[in-house]
Amino acid sequence: MPGLRKGYHRRTPEVREEERESKRFTRKRISPGSEKNRRISGAGESAGAFYFRGLVTVALLACFYLAWRGGTGSDFTSVELEEDRQHQMTLKFEVCNGMSNQRLSVVYGIILASELGRVPVIPGVILSGVQWSSKATEAVDKSVHMEELYDVEYFKYTLDSVGIEVLDSRDAPPNTSCTYVDISKLQGDVVEGLAVHRSVNHLSIGCPLFRLDGLYFEGNNDHILWATLNGMRPNTHLDKIVSAITKKLKSESPDNRFNFVHLRIEDDWVLHCIRWSHIRDGHIRNNCNNNSDTIDEVLRSLNVKITDPVYIASYWDHVDELTEQVIMNRMAAAGYKVFTSRDFKMHFENPKWDYMVKAAVRSATRHHSIKPFCVFFGNMSSPIFHWLADNGVTFIFHRPTWAEDLWGKAQINKHRSHLNLSEEESIYSSFSSLQNDFIRMDLPVLPELEQFIYVLYTQPDVFFQKKVTLSSFSIPLPEVIGMVTDPSSPSGVDGSVSLINLPAARKSYTLFKDFVLSHPDCPRFDKGPGVVGAYLEFYGDSVTKDLLDKKFAAKPTDPINPAAAVVHFYGPKPHEYWDYIQSGVCPGHMDSTFCPRGLDNSLCNYMKIWHGLAVEVDGDSQDARLEDIVLTWITMATCLTSAGHNTVRSPLPRRRRHMSFHMVVHE
Repeated sequence: MPGLRKGYHRRTPEVREEERESKRFTRKRISPGSEKNRRISGAGESAGAFYFRGLVTVALLACFYLAWRGGTGSDFTSVELEEDRQHQMTLKFEVCNGMSNQRLSVVYGIILASELGRVPVIPGVILSGVQWSSKATEAVDKSVHMEELYDVEYFKYTLDSVGIEVLDSRDAPPNTSCTYVDISKLQGDVVEGLAVHRSVNHLSIGCPLFRLDGLYFEGNNDHILWATLNGMRPNTHLDKIVSAITKKLKSESPDNRFNFVHLRIEDDWVLHCIRWSHIRDGHIRNNCNNNSDTIDEVLRSLNVKITDPVYIASYWDHVDELTEQVIMNRMAAAGYKVFTSRDFKMHFENPKWDYMVKAAVRSATRHHSIKPFCVFFGNMSSPIFHWLADNGVTFIFHRPTWAEDLWGKAQINKHRSHLNLSEEESIYSSFSSLQNDFIRMDLPVLPELEQFIYVLYTQPDVFFQKKVTLSSFSIPLPEVIGMVTDPSSPSGVDGSVSLINLPAARKSYTLFKDFVLSHPDCPRFDKGPGVVGAYLEFYGDSVTKDLLDKKFAAKPTDPINPAAAVVHFYGPKPHEYWDYIQSGVCPGHMDSTFCPRGLDNSLCNYMKIWHGLAVEVDGDSQDARLEDIVLTWITMATCLTSAGHNTVRSPLPRRRRHMSFHMVVHE
């Protein structure tokens, strides 16, 4: 009979209950030199596996919302711990396939180690589990430490709470000290198959996924199962991302709710379903890739409200575009508001700008009078995102609804010769740069800023040289928006720093947006290019009569301003000054006089303050070393020698990509 092992003929309900009670109060482990109590499986391996998958669907959602953070203490000295480890019997195992299967692999491995009386070694994780064949995607040469995704200390804590000690892979014996067993070749119960190696101190196996019968997840092991799943919560960086996205999704619902759908429509899954459905083994195999194209009907059948946003997760880079379009169109037609990972992305496309962003944030926070906000729709795994999150920046996840229409207008008008677009306006040939320039017009309608009257908008190429508060600005404050006066600019203003009256701008938001999108020459306006030109043309005198003092956007190309509160690297950025110093040529996209004007005027004075803000404190990363070389050279050498006599080669790679970052600060 399937599921019955040799020597057992029948398991009555009384026997089943006795087994459960025995396991609940006494953890039965296989110890060296002892015989294992043989178990009876109440279900086949396949049935146990499918049941277990159902449990994980719930756990994957639950584990991301654990708020409590704990740690474990120890009464052992380091010497005692080291001696104890030398006598530990360990089990190394790997994870395999996609993220859900990897989490299951960890559960199987932990319970398997517990049954064997061994200390499990925390496995690595695979960041990309794409599976193009029937062969499992394993961790060989692909894994990273679990801490890249999960809070390892919390993982240790939750397992310790159910009596399971785990060993960090960095503290485990090397692979050369382990005996490897290929569990794919074991017949029958894998626990019994590995128990014969009880004299071996350190065992190593492949991926244990679906290698245990259903009975192994009952009794006390049920507690281990949930402790393992709940213990795999996101690390600090990912937890901030999850929290920020969750907050944004809830804000889109009148009931503060949202729904999450993991839509398996990737190319590798489609191939898997084809293979799965063609296996002729007598089992029903029509349970793969069903309802994907009609997910809207499924949601309606489950009474999912259209007022609650739906976050659809998939590996979009591996999804057929037509399939995605059909699904999204159906969801929209059904009235659902859909979000994907693309709605939380921003184009941090230029690592060379990251050091300027850091300087802006450090300078904004060191005076304790302003709090930085970042309007963000970008790569949340990027180093700069992590840095911003760790340095007190509040993220506002927002993707403008007008971006595509604006881009369409720009594509049409850039070919109209009468507009005479200058080199400076060539940034509007990029979708991301165009969107980033106009994003500030949405500030009045962002829920995160509703509590404020005035906000100070800045671009990332600024730094705060002095403390700035609302009282720093002259009375009367701007009616709608105040920008810095700049007689040298064709428009007469510098829009890199703007003081915005949110309630006033909110009243005219719809009219202003319609004006921008309907303008025949958009994104070029009568008063200049971009959103600054739009502000000047739409609001007219209410902007020009409320101009801010030049001290709020002092420029290195001008004589030094002793009262400068905010410095704007208008034109060349520090790394571009470096290029000029070596080549004698100012970057081609700007006025060739900018670079020598900066060196002849106030660049060196401002750099003495800015340098300490831009360089990483630890100096360990490659970026930090490059910044240190460049900035130290500029502050110590460039300001003492002429460009023509310098032949030092730039240590920065020549990468010219655009990065978009906006910081909003308030008093």
